[in-house]
Amino acid sequence: MIVTYLLLQTASLPLTLFLKLVEKIHEQAWEEMYGEENIKRDLMRLQLWLETKEITEEEYNRAEEILLGRLEAAWAAAKQEV
Repeated sequence: MIVTYLLLQTASLPLTLFLKLVEKIHEQAWEEMYGEENIKRDLMRLQLWLETKEITEEEYNRAEEILLGRLEAAWAAAKQEV
């Protein structure tokens, strides 16, 4: 009985570690896409590219719209967590 229990616990350990790894990857991906500081950094970078003529105003507007959408999604998710 104890041996069976230990075998089952040992067998489930890799699955548990795998699930924790997947959860950590998900958290990091969310932070990269929806982290407020990352989005603000990207908006500043976008502004610099526009000022240095590396992108057109049309490209800027499209990218800004995407980034602001991500920022709103991050704020909405943060409200739901509270």
